[in-house]
Amino acid sequence: MHAKLATKLDLPIILHLRPFEECFDLIWQILEQEQVKKAIFHCFSGSLEYAQKIWAKNFKTSFACNVTYPKNKELLEVMQQCPLQNLLIETDTPYLAPQGLRGQPNTPANLEYLKPILDNL
Repeated sequence: MHAKLATKLDLPIILHLRPFEECFDLIWQILEQEQVKKAIFHCFSGSLEYAQKIWAKNFKTSFACNVTYPKNKELLEVMQQCPLQNLLIETDTPYLAPQGLRGQPNTPANLEYLKPILDNL
């Protein structure tokens, strides 16, 4: 119903897939079936292969401060390869504080931790 409404109103559908790999194929099938034209993959956590499929449809991928975590090097690489027209950033407040503030509530002010990454895009 969410996909039908997004299509009817010509608005983006916002998707948060967890765990990403287990959800993607079913969600993708629904997007195709409902001919969704606008989608935002909130708090993206998939691989480059999934991201490229999303970008090919001109859908957006949104990245949060978890790209600053040392264990998320692959996710950081995906963000760095994202076409700018498909790139969104977010806080996912109050979750996913940047590496230096892990364990604390996240706030929009913490987007500054993404600035060095964004400056290199």
